[in-house]
Amino acid sequence: MTENKTEAVEETGAGSELDFDALLDTYGISDEESGHAAAIAAREMILSLARTVVPSGAITMDHIVVCGFVARAQSLHEASIASVQANNPHAAFTLLRAYAEQCAAILYMTDHPEKAKPLSGEGAGYGVKIGTITNYAQNSGRMPSFREVYNRLSKYAHPSAAGHFASVRVGDDRSISWQSAPRFKREEEKLIAYGWCVEFAHATKLFGYEFAIARGLGKFVPADQVASVETDPEPAPPVWSSNVFE
Repeated sequence: MTENKTEAVEETGAGSELDFDALLDTYGISDEESGHAAAIAAREMILSLARTVVPSGAITMDHIVVCGFVARAQSLHEASIASVQANNPHAAFTLLRAYAEQCAAILYMTDHPEKAKPLSGEGAGYGVKIGTITNYAQNSGRMPSFREVYNRLSKYAHPSAAGHFASVRVGDDRSISWQSAPRFKREEEKLIAYGWCVEFAHATKLFGYEFAIARGLGKFVPADQVASVETDPEPAPPVWSSNVFE
């Protein structure tokens, strides 16, 4: 039964329509160039989590957990951008699905810090089942439309019509063109992918700092820049404010 929980998140309920215009407007994305620039800049939010929470000296298990948050998020963020640039929706949206799961995992860890060891899996298995994590994200109230976003990304991650026919285009004269090389069906999809990169970077930073606060990690900065985690760094825009997740 546990193994099927991810599917339950993906398939139950019709859900609300996603407001992609709001997503793009929120992050100032109007074309491919601005989308790429916004996604590249958002990477800094992930790195700032490590720079301000993880000390240069001795670290604890909680610090190692934060390091894991950062490393996985950075890897997925950079790979997603590269896949969009390569015009590969299959890779981009599958990576973004994993990125969304990562955001859900950080939220889950913040609210269930005792799961730090099980989440590591100790080298065997998954540790905490992904269905447990994604269902918690949906039901927590923090990511209220997680299901709709996860559904959309899963259509590419799984062998479904959206992925199978991404390279097929129908012209105004009803002619059909197809290519074996990957390509986005519509240019707007590239902008949406970039928008999700930015959105997930915000989530990584916000939930990561909440984990740090909950675990009492404090903030490690030069003496002349000491400030509490609660008041510094500057507040990020509310996660999911684009209505994509609301």
